[in-house]
Amino acid sequence: MSKTIKLIDNRSVTIVSAESSETAITPSDAEMDARAKEAVKSAINRAKTCKKPIARYDRVSRKAYIETADGEKYMSDKKPMISMNEPLIKKILEERKCIYET
Repeated sequence: MSKTIKLIDNRSVTIVSAESSETAITPSDAEMDARAKEAVKSAINRAKTCKKPIARYDRVSRKAYIETADGEKYMSDKKPMISMNEPLIKKILEERKCIYET
């Protein structure tokens, strides 16, 4: 599944799900995504080596937490600011004259 958001000045942004990424993403985009993922893994490994805390996000509990070098986790008690399912997102896009297409 993919969604295209059209902006005022004839630009558009397409959001692609993981299932349809092979048909919607060019090989050069896929390579860039792979390099970005490797860069993140490298940064996390470097932080672990230097014994620095790492900020992470738990998708199940929908909470951010800090993981220290010794493996302790410090959970945040704050909820995410917004959810992509909230009508607020649609309202903001409507105010900016963006159009959702599925």
